[in-house]
Amino acid sequence: MEIRQDKDGNGVIEFNEAEKKIVSKKGKIELPAPAMKEFANILMKLCADITANIPDDFKYMQTDPGKSKFQFNKVEEKEEKNE
Repeated sequence: MEIRQDKDGNGVIEFNEAEKKIVSKKGKIELPAPAMKEFANILMKLCADITANIPDDFKYMQTDPGKSKFQFNKVEEKEEKNE
């Protein structure tokens, strides 16, 4: 998996073919405890980097868990139109 962020704070999470197959087949990614710890460490660094690159307008925006108005399917529809 590769996670990239542009200078405007927008991001892309891209999966390689092997990762797509695993998720498609199992519907999930399973991580043993040592891998989960590494993933958590990487995720925390990623969160700090993402936050540092978010435009000032959004830096202090709060989101209540389960109440986000963001919808991934809207992003997918927009990307399909651009292709």
